[in-house]
Amino acid sequence: TFKVITTAAALESGANENTQVTTAARIPLPDSTATLENFDGSGVYRATENGVAIDASGVLDGREYRDAVGLGEAVAKHPDTPACLVRRTFEVGAGRPVARDDRDWMKGLNRGFARSGYSLPALLRLVATSEQFFAPPHSMRVQPRTPSPTVAAALPHPPTGEEN
Repeated sequence: TFKVITTAAALESGANENTQVTTAARIPLPDSTATLENFDGSGVYRATENGVAIDASGVLDGREYRDAVGLGEAVAKHPDTPACLVRRTFEVGAGRPVARDDRDWMKGLNRGFARSGYSLPALLRLVATSEQFFAPPHSMRVQPRTPSPTVAAALPHPPTGEEN
């Protein structure tokens, strides 16, 4: 689990402590855009907001960063990033969470991603061409059922050719 703590220009401009953003997520990208505050809604860089300098610094699992570039470096160096990226690629693409019975397959995906040199196109190909990607969630899979002995005894048996 990643924990990103960011400081926002809003705190410096008089907002209360509840304005500070703390995000815990399985994916190493913060849900908040506080780290990217230097960019306005149209993507233009800005150093201040309402005359207050924007502080886009923060901490990712103990690694401090000063800006979005530093956050990118912290995420890239985090040991959980590859597995997190593999998991989220599957979940977003398949539209469902990883099921318990997919865990061995996920380990194989992680190994394949590492063998590819952590190539995103290779990861997308690994996921999208797998049978598990197209499989329904475990809860929707048809499970063969064995009839109970009392039901099985009441069912007609197929002809054996020895009837008469």
